[in-house]
Amino acid sequence: MPDKIICIHIGARAHYLLPKALAAQDKLEMLVTDTWVKDEWLRKLLVKLPVRMIKSFASRFAPEIKSSQVKSFSLPFLLKEVALRLKHKNDWQLILARNNAFQQKALPLFLQLPRTTVLGISYTSLDIFKAAAERKQKTILFQVDPAVKEEEIVAAITAANADVYPSAWQKAPATLWENWRKECSLSDVIMVNSEWSRKGLIA
Repeated sequence: MPDKIICIHIGARAHYLLPKALAAQDKLEMLVTDTWVKDEWLRKLLVKLPVRMIKSFASRFAPEIKSSQVKSFSLPFLLKEVALRLKHKNDWQLILARNNAFQQKALPLFLQLPRTTVLGISYTSLDIFKAAAERKQKTILFQVDPAVKEEEIVAAITAANADVYPSAWQKAPATLWENWRKECSLSDVIMVNSEWSRKGLIA
């Protein structure tokens, strides 16, 4: 394992399990994330808010990670996410827009950091990995699901049961998979979150 790893991390997936594990082993160079609520008073305020979707932002913090090891772009991105959540918008176009916005803001922060190994999360790492390749940095992609294989399975089940169980489910745009394949091609290592994901990626 390299001496230090940069973790590019959108949201609080698995409550920062990966960067916390790296920090515990003194392997975390820096966590680059969208929203990091380091102030306890603000977390306490968020918890008291009546809207559950906004209240959840209080979890954008982990005491196991020193705030000095975190670079974030908290307020602008947080306000944008709050607006989307209040509108209950979560369609594919908005997901792609959020992923792209995250990468655009994370990239300049990443370029300020040492040229050590970078760990990114699937669907949000393409721009970072392109820059890492130019800087000759090793890359690890954390794959959160079986990707397009899972979509194929869900599509088949949805179509087979459409008469009995109508569904509003939609396939992801082709752009998502095009970018994902590029992410994979730029990855030195792909780390999966489960045996299910491993089998899906192999397939």
